[in-house]
Amino acid sequence: MENQTSPPIDTSHMESYIGRRARLTGRLGEINPETKTAKMTVCDGEEVVIAYESEEQWARQTPCVEVLGTVINVRTIQMETLIPQGANLDMDTVWKTIKIIHDPRFKGVFFGGAAGAPSLPLGEDPRYQPRQESESDMDQDSGVSESQGPEKPEKPETPTSSQST
Repeated sequence: MENQTSPPIDTSHMESYIGRRARLTGRLGEINPETKTAKMTVCDGEEVVIAYESEEQWARQTPCVEVLGTVINVRTIQMETLIPQGANLDMDTVWKTIKIIHDPRFKGVFFGGAAGAPSLPLGEDPRYQPRQESESDMDQDSGVSESQGPEKPEKPETPTSSQST
């Protein structure tokens, strides 16, 4: 099956994604219906061209958008979908997030396991399996599991007034 991932990128990654699907987030600039292109300032501050096919794609336009599409060249993306992001998206946070996603130290977390092997779904990953409790773990009187925490210590006996010194 063809790989259908579309990771978020900034302009520094566009060369590596030519011919592949990706996501660019930024602020819209000029839209030119005659050439069916639009300008966008991406979260890293660089300007790119968005090529589009239908004017209907702009119906839900907001100042900040995410464009899902195929990277054509280092400055152009062919839009498949426009995802509105509102008016006040923090572009610096978006950019920092993209830097973390593409950092080699964390790439396996976002793009699958070692050497591109797919990550296991949480239900199959042994690190995320709920602990199976055995009957010996259960307190027969209360039905409370020992793993739910230690029992409260008993209160020490207090001296009574009948004790003399």
